[in-house]
Amino acid sequence: MMFVYNILIRFLIAGMKVGAIFNYKLKKGLAGRRQSCDLVKSQFSADDKIIWMHAASLGEYEQGLPVLEKLKEKFPKHKILITFFSP
Repeated sequence: MMFVYNILIRFLIAGMKVGAIFNYKLKKGLAGRRQSCDLVKSQFSADDKIIWMHAASLGEYEQGLPVLEKLKEKFPKHKILITFFSP
């Protein structure tokens, strides 16, 4: 099953790259994702303890913020990573 999943993901990525030729938003989104990986790698080390929250929309981010604040109180030494992908 994992094999099928990996094949489908590769087709999806290839389709997004082709689509980015014709769609500026898609092109900008792909570029942003590439830049975000480099940014995250530069801010965190392998030894860091990280609390990671991903939000797909602004509303989802706002709903998750109180939870994240409580987690930060409970784990003050952890670094916070918030990812947000929305056109």
